[in-house]
Amino acid sequence: MNMIHYNKDKNTVSGLGRKILIFLLSFLTASVAILSISGYAYGAITYVRSNGSAGTWTTLDIGSAGTDRLVVVFAGDESAGTNLSAVTVDGKSCTLVARANNTVGAGNHLEMWYIDEDGLGSSSGIVTIAITGGDSGWAVHAHLYTGVDQYGPTDYGYGPTDYGIDETSASTTTATVTGIDVPANGLVVMGSGQGTGGLTATWTSPLVERIDGGVADPSSADMADASAVESIQQTNKTYICTWSGTFNRATAIVAVWAVPSTANLTDHTAGQETDNFEGDLSVTGEELFAFKLTKQHREHSHRFAGCLPAFLGDRDCAGGFCQSCALRR
Repeated sequence: MNMIHYNKDKNTVSGLGRKILIFLLSFLTASVAILSISGYAYGAITYVRSNGSAGTWTTLDIGSAGTDRLVVVFAGDESAGTNLSAVTVDGKSCTLVARANNTVGAGNHLEMWYIDEDGLGSSSGIVTIAITGGDSGWAVHAHLYTGVDQYGPTDYGYGPTDYGIDETSASTTTATVTGIDVPANGLVVMGSGQGTGGLTATWTSPLVERIDGGVADPSSADMADASAVESIQQTNKTYICTWSGTFNRATAIVAVWAVPSTANLTDHTAGQETDNFEGDLSVTGEELFAFKLTKQHREHSHRFAGCLPAFLGDRDCAGGFCQSCALRR
């Protein structure tokens, strides 16, 4: 049996190119499958733990390197637009997802930041999570997840696949974020703050509360956060944090991360056929294994295996798309 490997680390496909595919096509009819190819991907996203503190720092056990980690940090206070300048995990810089700034009255301010496996590097175990800038009266909450895709969809950069904010809710009981798209098995993380204090929160299903404030509330305010994995793709979904009483003003932020995806290909038959996977990668007809790879991956490896006749022994990458090729038996 010959093994064809597609390695996202190097954007390479090892396997057969134009010459052998033409050879195969000449012997097969349109009703006979050439290959049955299956993909293997990492496991599901897992919520691990969270922690929070009033003030400008907290601690969190971020586990071990190499598990596709994601640390999400919420920071909030009662102010109108006093932004943080930095958030760090074990001294390493986080990236801002979004700010929500409600200017009603004294104001309520909430920020979401994150750092993933690349940023965390060799950091492990219990570390300090700290915020810089802003004014006073902050609280800091942090979550750890594993098995999270390290790449967002926009230009194949890093970060969440979607996010939204609420910075206008006032004199009501709900902070609402609309229009959120979530891939199947995607992670949804939501945080909310409000300035009345002494209230508790409930969340849109399937969100589960991770930190409910208490000793981890900002001064004169409440801050809580929740998360869950959506098993089914969601389109334009609304996520709501419902507080137990009417608040004076509130903020909320929702962000979404994807599970590392499996680019499954269906059985291929002779003739021209296109199978799309991950939206923009495809193979067509004779160049079945001359993948034109445009998505940049640095860590995740997905393996694709197909059964070919044992006498096929060499390879040829058509079109210059493959950086390196090697057929393994």
